[in-house]
Amino acid sequence: MAKILDTLDENLVIKVFSIDDSHTTEIDDAFSVQITDTGFTIGVHIAAPALNLDLADIVAENISTIYYPGHKLTMLPESVSQQFSLVAKTKVPVVSIYFILDQEFNLLESTSKVELVTITDNLRIETLELMFNQDNLDTDHAYPYKTELKILYKFALLLEEKRGKASMNNLVIDYNFSFENNKVQIKPRIRGNPIDKLVSELMILANGSWGRMLTNAFIPAIYRVKQPNYPVNMTLTPASHTGLNVDYYTWATSPLRRAADYINQKQIISLVNGQKDHFSATDLILLEVVENFDTKYGKYIDFQNKLERYWSLQYLIQEQISERNAIFTYKSTVQLEGIPLEINLHGFTTPKAKGTQIRLKIYNINLAKLNFEFKIIEDNG
Repeated sequence: MAKILDTLDENLVIKVFSIDDSHTTEIDDAFSVQITDTGFTIGVHIAAPALNLDLADIVAENISTIYYPGHKLTMLPESVSQQFSLVAKTKVPVVSIYFILDQEFNLLESTSKVELVTITDNLRIETLELMFNQDNLDTDHAYPYKTELKILYKFALLLEEKRGKASMNNLVIDYNFSFENNKVQIKPRIRGNPIDKLVSELMILANGSWGRMLTNAFIPAIYRVKQPNYPVNMTLTPASHTGLNVDYYTWATSPLRRAADYINQKQIISLVNGQKDHFSATDLILLEVVENFDTKYGKYIDFQNKLERYWSLQYLIQEQISERNAIFTYKSTVQLEGIPLEINLHGFTTPKAKGTQIRLKIYNINLAKLNFEFKIIEDNG
């Protein structure tokens, strides 16, 4: 590994910063912005564990980091994750893609390289979004990387407009679980603000650009494909992702946390360095990831959802909540206010418009069966 790092050029010009929540320790991605005489150069920099091919078996076996309230099981050993994670004030190897823009933010060209960078800062969403948000975009006040963030956000809006699709995480509520003094805390957070949009759009651009690059070079890659009336699937066959409205879409921006990203990153590194050491289409490790990722990942998500449901019910008991407002999300489905608990009210009331509020009485919570009983005590329909 040391010999590989010795061969990499170090980029001493740019300031590289990441944007993540305060609980993120596997920092996969970061950004840079350079203002040039003719426009801008925007860099997306991705942690590079695929430089170490000895990790491939571990990656194929674990498939993904598993997240659940208060904890996670990392795909890579913790020591390895920290070796490659984009931690502030450290010099780390990255796979970078630079997007060259003119002064009107038109994308002129892109170039990829494997290099060493020093991470300048790890920006944390909880702090940053207090100052960089939809309400404050036009307010002239200082905060870290104000100029860079506004440039990235303007570019992200143009990318979204060009794709003709809203960001996938637009106005979705996330729920962050934490544990303090033996009590569970649940904090809702609305996604879709400027921070989320700029990260989402730049990741889509990087993944799509690398997907096209690998396709044109006839190097096998793992694609995320979405065709009309069919679910998203993982395949070695290049095809479009109609949900994102892009020609090709790979996962390559989270190689510390997802197996497909690690595999694709290895292919990108091989192409960028002009080597012939990429995985072949018949490589057992590549096939293992393609064939088993969705199944294993689905089980991980089910595991996470069940634990979130458990701790949500525990929160109701802990806070002695016996009544709660619920909001209609789709037809007869409602979600309890401030908690990720959904209920199907089919047969109890007529379907209501999205956003309609109803009040429920909650009782007989059963943590073993992850369920509870309820009755409607106020129906606004």
